Amino acid sequence: MTSQKIGFIMVIAGFIVWGGSIGIAKILVPERNPPVLYQGPIIGKQSDLILQRSCFDCHSNETQWPWYSYMPIISVLLAHDVAEGRDEMNFSEWSRYSVKKQKHKLKESIEEISEGEMPMKIYTWTHPYAVIAPEELSLLKKELLKLEISMPKEMSSDKSRDDHDDD
Repeated sequence: MTSQKIGFIMVIAGFIVWGGSIGIAKILVPERNPPVLYQGPIIGKQSDLILQRSCFDCHSNETQWPWYSYMPIISVLLAHDVAEGRDEMNFSEWSRYSVKKQKHKLKESIEEISEGEMPMKIYTWTHPYAVIAPEELSLLKKELLKLEISMPKEMSSDKSRDDHDDD
């Protein structure tokens, strides 16, 4: 067999493997963006813009899927990360959370941003616009404090199903 024929067979085999992995990825990757159930304010107008820019790709049902998210293997990894992010906190389902849980999630988020844990480094490498600047973090903290003061206090007997989730 000539090297030209071997090369041709390798190219065909590569296309078959690539096509098969695309089919497998379609099976393994869940629905990309479920319905958005909440589109109201989270913290405040300016803070919400920061959250949308830096957090919504993993923590909402409004993920902007980049071109490489449709590639085999990568699609499964990205879908897994987004599913984990949505499970932890989903701004598109914000109204389903009790006031107590909303407060807790926001405080936890600000803490993770302050510690440099969020947004994840691997995400900001490919999405540099998602980096939260120190002045933006200060604004988030300030608006969260204002929000906490204005949010109603829940009575301890008022338990929603989400209060029992792992926060």
